[in-house]
Amino acid sequence: MLRRAPVRLIPLFFFSAALAACGGDENGDGGIPDAAQPEGDHHAYVVDELTIPENATQGGDYGVDLNLDGDVDNKLGELMQTVLGVADFDVNQLVGEQFQEGTIIVLADLQATDLSDASAAGFWVYIGDDPSNAPCDGDDCGQHLDGQTSFSIHPDSPTEAGVVGDISGGSYEGGPGDVSLTIDFIEAIPALTVDLVGARVEIDDVSEDGLVSGRIGGGLTIDQLHNDIAPVAADALTDVIDEECEGPQADEDNGDDDENGSPCGCPEDQEFLDTIIGLLDVGDTCEVEAVDIIENNLLETVLSADVDLLNEDGQYDPTHPDDPDHQADSISLGVGFSAVGAEFADGSPQE
Repeated sequence: MLRRAPVRLIPLFFFSAALAACGGDENGDGGIPDAAQPEGDHHAYVVDELTIPENATQGGDYGVDLNLDGDVDNKLGELMQTVLGVADFDVNQLVGEQFQEGTIIVLADLQATDLSDASAAGFWVYIGDDPSNAPCDGDDCGQHLDGQTSFSIHPDSPTEAGVVGDISGGSYEGGPGDVSLTIDFIEAIPALTVDLVGARVEIDDVSEDGLVSGRIGGGLTIDQLHNDIAPVAADALTDVIDEECEGPQADEDNGDDDENGSPCGCPEDQEFLDTIIGLLDVGDTCEVEAVDIIENNLLETVLSADVDLLNEDGQYDPTHPDDPDHQADSISLGVGFSAVGAEFADGSPQE
């Protein structure tokens, strides 16, 4: 039987919010270079599907070439294969429900002189809000993904940054740039924003009606994983365990778990939590620490760097000559997406 993961834990394993804050340029200064300012009309879209690679093969389908060696980079697929190997839930079903219900609204803005062939085409992504069509009519959700709904830009959405690229034969390639990734674990912990370097956007089919077979990928540096993400992830997991479970259940006399077999007294319908506890709770304290994530034997391989994107100054440069060993410094991540036509209630923020 499929075990449903607590919704609040889902962002730990994929970056559904990655598209919600796309920006930067190859210089990392948060804007499109003056020499490549986009021109033309703005075309609005709302993302209707985001696909998380569930194995290494799918990782190749939804990744991009970050280090310019001719191969697709996407270690997220390998990570998800490991996670889903110990936790039986359908990650894409869960994220799909969030898009259908309007829990996640992601808007895209493509500026180009022509949607068939154009140079210096700008691509921005925003957090959406206030759809003119309510997402759900009873149990029938996805009403706002009809291709005709207008949206406002959420007050917390970034608006200044974007990537620039070219459209050729109706296909778009943009980047490299920096992607700000917002990870919102639970309400009690402030959202964490990290930067993916060398990010690129590829879309196979661009038209007024939608964006088909899109991919966005970037690199997460090991320093950010260790110093920023792991501590927040550990705190988030511990808080969820504290809220959902009763606490350590081992009997001092015989060491048995509670009646439902949960070492931390978690509800029977939250078997996913017991999986996380068994995987990461090293001290049997019903708490998770950052070091438990970083040094976990199962995750250590898939959380290791696989691409070399930075030069000795920490700037994006996958071809830097001053690093002959090309030491891997980042983990490659990539997801697939599609979008349907939409409207900006107040016009594009770039106008």
